[in-house]
Amino acid sequence: VTRLLSRQEMLNDKSALDAVHKEAKGLIDSGTWDLDSVQSKAALIAKAKATGVTVHFGQLMTICSEKHSELAADDPLRKMKGRVVYRGDITKDQSGALAIFEELSANPTSMATARMNLAYGCLPGHSVSQADAIQAYIQCYLEPKDKQGKVVETWISLPPELRPESWKKLGFSDPVVR
Repeated sequence: VTRLLSRQEMLNDKSALDAVHKEAKGLIDSGTWDLDSVQSKAALIAKAKATGVTVHFGQLMTICSEKHSELAADDPLRKMKGRVVYRGDITKDQSGALAIFEELSANPTSMATARMNLAYGCLPGHSVSQADAIQAYIQCYLEPKDKQGKVVETWISLPPELRPESWKKLGFSDPVVR
């Protein structure tokens, strides 16, 4: 049984935060976002409006689940699994208009396919197994294009638990990264 932690539970549990930071490190190491590109969102908005360039602004959200939560607290199978997700539903441009993305999708295995796989495993001499991904895959690069065909930069706000301590001295109340 996998139990989704509330945000408050996640923020108050060191092992949950460690799991979220481990997930974030993997995404940073893959080049998903660039911590060195940190800037003030207000400054980027002003620059985009002054130059007429379209820029998108989104947010990341962290979640954490406790895998095998039904087991005893000291069971080694019981562990925290952190996830970092992009909030595409609230991505806006420099003017506050919702960003428009192309319709892309990836369909998970359907119930019919799962049942066929289980039926195959029930046949004499056959077996099936299931495995979970070590880390969520990065679905796509966010490189939408404007009406003139130019790539629109996407900047993200990181949740407080993913912001480096060094950012505090920058004085930004609204840090964003590319």
